Amino acid sequence: MDMDTYYKMDTLKQHERYKYINPYYKTIQISNTGKKLTQQHYDFMRSENIEQIYFNDSLDIIDFSQVPNCVYSLIIEGRCKYFDTALIPSSITHLFIKIPFNINALPSQIKLLDIQFLNTFYKWDSSSNLPPNLEYLRISGRIKMPIDSLPQGLKYLEITNNIFYEKLDNLPPSLEYLELRCKHTDFLQNLTQLPESLTTLILDIDDAKYDKFTLSRLPINLKKLSLSSRYADLDVNFPDNLENLEIKTNRYNLASDIIPKLPANLKHIKFAKIIATDEDATVLDIHKYAPNAICKFINT
Repeated sequence: MDMDTYYKMDTLKQHERYKYINPYYKTIQISNTGKKLTQQHYDFMRSENIEQIYFNDSLDIIDFSQVPNCVYSLIIEGRCKYFDTALIPSSITHLFIKIPFNINALPSQIKLLDIQFLNTFYKWDSSSNLPPNLEYLRISGRIKMPIDSLPQGLKYLEITNNIFYEKLDNLPPSLEYLELRCKHTDFLQNLTQLPESLTTLILDIDDAKYDKFTLSRLPINLKKLSLSSRYADLDVNFPDNLENLEIKTNRYNLASDIIPKLPANLKHIKFAKIIATDEDATVLDIHKYAPNAICKFINT
């Protein structure tokens, strides 16, 4: 089989993100200039219909009140230790930020928030609130924040973290995409009421503290499922709408626990390689239940 025919979860992830985030912003980069921006810079942004500013410099070189309305995306990182969110222009709806800031001062028009603290630990207090109009939230790094009251209109939630201690209760009813990659699973003890709107679920959990976690029910509208954990227990019925399935865990028996539950509409399946498994025979067995599925066994 041609390798290009195989289903790739990473490709899927990127494709799914593009439903919520523009990968082709028209961007101007302001980095290490050391000089204040002039009126020519702001006029250039306006004349070229710049959509995004990538800013990696001292905050005193830019007058955010001069940023034209065509700019709706802002990337803040680098040389300043703290960003005053009161400076954010009213046109900004997409914010990518890699330095500490006051979450309670975020303007209500923010729809996309991408937070990355890779080298420092950051903690918000219990009174922190996210913008009410938020639809996309990505959190990466050592961040401790209360997120048990997520905005009700949130559609995309991605948490990529080495250690994540917060509980995920009351997930928004509009959530379509949920991705959790971490090494602590306290919150998964409460991950039992997944919203029916969910179409993509990616779980990559590695925590020896718990013997296992269990997914007891999957939303009926789920189309894409990726599960990677040494401690996962899949005691679920796969929904009929499921099209893409990736499982990288050894806590199951393919023949008896997984394959007989496969829905007929599956298009792509990826399983972890298991020693002494006859892969050709397994594929034939899979096709009894999912006749059109493209199958692949992967190293873990």
